Amino acid sequence: MIEEDWKLVDRTMTDYSGDLISGLKPKGMRRQYVNKAGKGDIMMLPSDMSFRQDPKFRKYCEMYVKDFDLFKADFAIAFKFSTELGFEKPTGYPGKLHHFKCAFHDAMRWIGRVVCPAFDDDDGEGGGGESGGGGGGAAPFTGGDPYTMEEVAKHNTKGDVWVVINGAVCKMNDFINRHPGGVDIVMQNAGKDASKEWNGIHAPDTIEKIAPEVRIGHIK
Repeated sequence: MIEEDWKLVDRTMTDYSGDLISGLKPKGMRRQYVNKAGKGDIMMLPSDMSFRQDPKFRKYCEMYVKDFDLFKADFAIAFKFSTELGFEKPTGYPGKLHHFKCAFHDAMRWIGRVVCPAFDDDDGEGGGGESGGGGGGAAPFTGGDPYTMEEVAKHNTKGDVWVVINGAVCKMNDFINRHPGGVDIVMQNAGKDASKEWNGIHAPDTIEKIAPEVRIGHIK
């Protein structure tokens, strides 16, 4: 989790793992991270990656990386505690309803991809993809000054860091130190389009709620 190069993938990615269980795109899921820049055989969910990206969790990950015996000792205590509490089987598990929901969402994604391709968030056209249009239901930002990705790419240092999120050019110089996910994840996307990474773990209106002032312009 700490040392691998992880990439947030989508349904257009190729599964290099050859494993239908733990490989890319198990049924009912789409937002995943895969190691080796998307060409590996290990999958992580956004909830897993929060341990890497959140500084409060990451310090424990780094601690256990350095001392695996400590990890095993702490895990043994936690596992013993959880198993000895007992387990009560939940009642009324809606198994068929779960499969219906999976089928319904697959159908909606098919409609979005085939019937409304201009709004697909993975094809790089219209409102989505690497051009910064915005998956996750976010409308492209058109305020502020117009910039190109070449101009954004020049701002890739901690003292001068810009990222693109759903078409908005965001100047993170002041916000980076109070970013809830830590400095590292911002710097990993410095000078780049971070829309897919952002939309994988944030609601579309998150920027408007927590830091609207970072948006200084939009991608032409």
